[in-house]
Amino acid sequence: MHSLFEDTKLGLRRLGKNPGFAAVAVLTLALGIGANTAMFSVVHSVLLKPLPYPASDRLVSVSAASFPKFTQISEQTQTLENLAAYYSFDVSLATSREPESIRGVHVSPDFFRTLGVRVACGRSFLPEEQQPGGPNVAILSDGFWHSHFAADRGILAKTLTLDGTSVTVVGVLPADFDFPFAFPVPEVWLPRVFEHPLLKSVQVQMGAGYLDVIGRLAPGVTMAETQAELDTINERYRQQFSTFADANKDTLAVTPLEESLVAGLRASLLVLLAAVALVLLIACANVANLLLARATAREKEMALRKALGASRMRLVRQLLSESLLLAILGGALGVAIAAAMMPWLRSTSPGRLPRVAEARIDPAVLLFSLLLCALSAVLFGLAPAIGAAKRQLHESLKEGVRGSTGGRGRLRALLVVAEMAAALVLIAGAGLLMESFAHLLRVHLGFSPQGIMTFPLTLPASRYAQPERQTEFYRQLLERVRAVREIEATGLVSFLPLSGGYRLSYFCFQGQVCRGLGKDPLVAFWQVTPGYFETMRWLAAKWLASLPT
Repeated sequence: MHSLFEDTKLGLRRLGKNPGFAAVAVLTLALGIGANTAMFSVVHSVLLKPLPYPASDRLVSVSAASFPKFTQISEQTQTLENLAAYYSFDVSLATSREPESIRGVHVSPDFFRTLGVRVACGRSFLPEEQQPGGPNVAILSDGFWHSHFAADRGILAKTLTLDGTSVTVVGVLPADFDFPFAFPVPEVWLPRVFEHPLLKSVQVQMGAGYLDVIGRLAPGVTMAETQAELDTINERYRQQFSTFADANKDTLAVTPLEESLVAGLRASLLVLLAAVALVLLIACANVANLLLARATAREKEMALRKALGASRMRLVRQLLSESLLLAILGGALGVAIAAAMMPWLRSTSPGRLPRVAEARIDPAVLLFSLLLCALSAVLFGLAPAIGAAKRQLHESLKEGVRGSTGGRGRLRALLVVAEMAAALVLIAGAGLLMESFAHLLRVHLGFSPQGIMTFPLTLPASRYAQPERQTEFYRQLLERVRAVREIEATGLVSFLPLSGGYRLSYFCFQGQVCRGLGKDPLVAFWQVTPGYFETMRWLAAKWLASLPT
């Protein structure tokens, strides 16, 4: 321990005598370690950290299902200890000022039990509240409770007006409860998943697949056993609803719940982590070259220390301690850089990168940074240290030895080649990304997005249940918007372009005999108002002209 302390003091003195060298080396390492620390914090929160639920490794996701299919799974499953379904939607909250659009989630009876979550205040949903015509109740998120009611515990048994319907608050979720599977962040939780504001009862009964399903594996049950059971249940469902075979031909796939959240992101995040690892390798190669150049000026010092009795291991340890000191200083500055980047990283939309808001410089990230410092010190410090220790005493003391190259020159050349190779990989990857981005910018969308402003709109079913009232509302809305001087054109559409949303309907051609519900072909459609195509400046006429006759 005493010798380590002496090596550290000597290393600090050496760095103090060469502040320019120390500053360049520390800053180079700080950029590499900082980028790796920041990227690892994201990978850790998104990919490595388990979901914030008890025994989350037993939670699974089942592919989107209809309400009848979900009911059948609930009744027949033996491999799932708990099963729950949910769907999210926008709901209008009546306030003393203007209505506010918030995110709501309808859940099935066992939803919170399946996740292993208990309410922090009040109670969960009761069985009678899940039945048709049951009491209208709600559970609030902790954030919504604080932002709208100042954490007032008297909120229980009070009512909110959601979509024109009075809803009684019966509970508040814990502050640490997070549900990254719905975006935006849900603020109100409601029972009765069979009540969908955009679906008619006949569509629900036919098997419209609008539910997301989660389950908890029974103890000792494997994913393969659950998948086999779901395949059997799905086949029974097809036979039972053979009249609607075309509508119920989807399979039921079971995956780990965490994997269903990050499956599309895993490869991209790991590629980014590999890219910043290459940046650190380049930084280490740069510092190694600096140390090799500096070692040339210290050859006579090393020779004299050998002459005075210092062993090769003692010299290697001294040089490695100086390298470790550089790495620790660079790592400390790198962690500070990563911490400064955290607010920017957390500002990424959770809809694009789930759980990114959890990214922190926590103990796991600090341990990763410490390991990076040690690894970096070995990478850029070992070769110069061994090279200096192997140098022959009589060669180092010769006059003009500083002009010699030999093995050290070959090592520096090898480091330069490795550095250039890693940099070339990064440049090639960046070039491909820029080319892909340029291609995306050149893709013609079929409409002109410049100057277009959009906003979502959902009418409460309690006030606008009749189509006539909905039509009148939209008519008045368009009239008022068109009266604004700055607006050139306006229109309404059921789903925005490129949003992935659409509606389906069975159809048959005029003159043909329709075979019946569930047997005719399906067509996707969007509902628009007059003025929509002019507003979007669609090039539909050119598309139609290019179609073969």
